[in-house]
Amino acid sequence: MAVHRILDVMLTEHPVRFTIPEADPGIFGLPWHELRTFRIRFASRSVADYVCERIWADSQRLEALPKGGQILHITTRSEPELTAWVRSFGADAERLLEDGDVPK
Repeated sequence: MAVHRILDVMLTEHPVRFTIPEADPGIFGLPWHELRTFRIRFASRSVADYVCERIWADSQRLEALPKGGQILHITTRSEPELTAWVRSFGADAERLLEDGDVPK
């Protein structure tokens, strides 16, 4: 949820109850699955700059590309959340295959 996009909030009498696992600042996203590390290539200079300016997880590592752009190495327990985040950058971001990955 992008808090800065919320325009209005209304309190209701209908509580929503669910258990959220405790977040770990060392990994990206909420801990729903086993740990996996991914590599994401950010080709566009502006998108790469945006990604580099932030800490997405304590364990992240950035790798500069020779022609500009960056590869972000990031660990998550929420692959769907990471996939949605990568897709939000459109053609400027691509999840690279790791050993053992099968193209989807």
